[in-house]
Amino acid sequence: MQKAGVEKTLPKISYLDSESFDYDQKASFNLVGYEGENRLVVKGSYSEVVRMCSGNSNFTDLNQKVENYNRRGYRVVALAQKSVDHTVKECTWDDAKNLTLVGVLILSDPPKKDAKKALEQLTKLNIGLKVLTGDNEFVALKVCSDVGFAVKGVVLGSQLDAMTDKQLEKAVLETNLFARVSPENKLTIIKTLQKLGHTVGFLGDGINDAPALHTADVGISVNSASDIAKQSASVVLMRRGLDVLAQGVEEGRRIFNNTIKYILMGTSSNFGNMFSASVASVALPFLPMTPVQILLNNTLYDFSQLTIPTDNVDRQSLLKPRHWDIGFIKKYMLFFGPISSIFDFITFLFLLRIFRFGEGQFQTGWFLESLMTQVLVIFVIRSAKFPFTKSKPSKPIIISAVVVILVAFGLILLPAGRSFGLGSLPWQYFLFLLVLIPAYLFLVDYLKVRFIRKFKVWN
Repeated sequence: MQKAGVEKTLPKISYLDSESFDYDQKASFNLVGYEGENRLVVKGSYSEVVRMCSGNSNFTDLNQKVENYNRRGYRVVALAQKSVDHTVKECTWDDAKNLTLVGVLILSDPPKKDAKKALEQLTKLNIGLKVLTGDNEFVALKVCSDVGFAVKGVVLGSQLDAMTDKQLEKAVLETNLFARVSPENKLTIIKTLQKLGHTVGFLGDGINDAPALHTADVGISVNSASDIAKQSASVVLMRRGLDVLAQGVEEGRRIFNNTIKYILMGTSSNFGNMFSASVASVALPFLPMTPVQILLNNTLYDFSQLTIPTDNVDRQSLLKPRHWDIGFIKKYMLFFGPISSIFDFITFLFLLRIFRFGEGQFQTGWFLESLMTQVLVIFVIRSAKFPFTKSKPSKPIIISAVVVILVAFGLILLPAGRSFGLGSLPWQYFLFLLVLIPAYLFLVDYLKVRFIRKFKVWN
């Protein structure tokens, strides 16, 4: 015997109109046909949705409960509705009034466990952090407390809108937590910081973050963000987490520091060598170095510098951002270039007056001295600290320097160097180099410290 059953069918729902999340209203709505009538259903921020409800003055107890949840870090979303005429097929926000509160949703979105450590890393890198959120100040303060973010004042989006330019600048500089902000508020904060001379990075993943991501000096988003956010960003992180930012900043500063090392060394040594060659070409009855020897010298020198990207960078050089300063590079070149030339002229004097070298030996002697000073001075210039004992270079840069110097000696001592016009040198010349080159390096290091203190660079 088969029991008779009653099949229950769900009422048919038809979607007539909708409005996606509106930052001004902090809510979204849907107009639906349901059980023979049309209903306007609104979902969004509790405070905003309650404002649209009738009898909202009677929600005192509920308001207190919601605030308690906010203070504990929970986000509260409210849902409200009302019936509308069945002939209505479209609605606007003007229709979202006299609603009936249906209920609230309590949502928890705890910060990642590694967020606190990542914030500490960013702070150590001297990056000023500011939180810009559409959430209310209670949720924002709780989250900041959980991750160990020291809040220095709270400013709401509505307060930003009422500020004068001077008040805005002061607030943006002194405050690091901005709550209940709109996309326009975020844009205003970023532009104000840029106006005050700051380089601004902005991390966001929502559609409404697109203007801020586009305007910031570095817009940062994540792979799981909305398409418009990723398209507006300069950098898209393939892995979520602030620790990725800290690692990226540190690596960027390391690359920048090594780039500056190469430029400082290249400009100063090349300026000095060209100045020396110009003077020697006028004063001598022969070329101080033949074209092929100059090309060989530059080739070996450039080979030794290929390993600069692998070089270690002092920790103190990673803690503060550095900026491209062509004026500083010019000063460095004009200061240290002539020092190199002074030692070149000392070499010329010894080669001509003491050793009485002819054309071939003179060119060979300057070739070796010029190459060794250029290759070895990188160990002095690469750091504000004393080389080797207080700042250790990477192994590749040491190996490349040793290899280049051994090749140079090999060209002088072996027959292969004859094809480049390089000849043998007496042992007394090598003793001269043994005194001259350390003296040059120690002098550069001594003057480097004074130069750094005067222009306040590196440290």
